[in-house]
Amino acid sequence: MSSLPEYKVTVHRGVCIACRQAPSICPIVFESDQYGKTIVKEEFRIRQNSRISEGIIGDDLLKCVEEAAKKCPVSAIKIEKLEH
Repeated sequence: MSSLPEYKVTVHRGVCIACRQAPSICPIVFESDQYGKTIVKEEFRIRQNSRISEGIIGDDLLKCVEEAAKKCPVSAIKIEKLEH
């Protein structure tokens, strides 16, 4: 049985300018913290600190996250395919 591809999503919080683009484009994966900075929602999150917010998503959410990353004006969102 083959598993579906997974991707690590990283938001560089120090780069984020709190424009709220990602949460408006892909609200299933992203939300804003109390300062307006983008973070990965808790159900996908694997790590978060003052510098980054990271999560794991499946192939089903990749297009949504790619669109948010593309529209980020400061390129604060990175996507990395995970090899199993």
